[in-house]
Amino acid sequence: KLPGPFAYRVSRVAGRRRRGGSCRLRTPPRTDRGVESPHMRPLTVLMFVLVAPVVLTAQAWRHGSSGHFDVYSADGRSNLPETIQRFERVYGTLVRELDVAASPSARSRVVIFENGQAMAPYRPRPDSRAYWFDTPNGDLMGLPPLDVDTWPDAVHEITHMVVGRSGAFYPLWLNEGLPLYY
Repeated sequence: KLPGPFAYRVSRVAGRRRRGGSCRLRTPPRTDRGVESPHMRPLTVLMFVLVAPVVLTAQAWRHGSSGHFDVYSADGRSNLPETIQRFERVYGTLVRELDVAASPSARSRVVIFENGQAMAPYRPRPDSRAYWFDTPNGDLMGLPPLDVDTWPDAVHEITHMVVGRSGAFYPLWLNEGLPLYY
């Protein structure tokens, strides 16, 4: 028996002999994909929706909105109206540069956490610095406190949002490479 993904289970088929042999080989289900699995993404979003009200009431959260963004921030260091204006400038630039139509869909919900520890339960993977999910009720973005080092993460996720709203499907290398360019 080989370890890991090469392990196979031998199982009898209802105790009967099948043509060509008495057993069949089945591969075990993949469990190494974590939240990246298509089945786990809705669970992560559901966890965020269920747990967020509890966390939001425990901290001093501020809210601001614009034409494309609803921003909830626990980061007391940043100027929320200025942050929203920067989000709108990035969004407008990307829509113009990528030549995509501005989406009339619901505004994106952006959650700016107080610190990495507060963001940890909502990360899709432990190594995620920021994330974006498209949901039927609009986009959801999770960001760390914004500063000079983390603004590129915000721009990266907004780029994913604009590309996702365009309806285009790109190969993985281009889907991640395009946000790195901006």
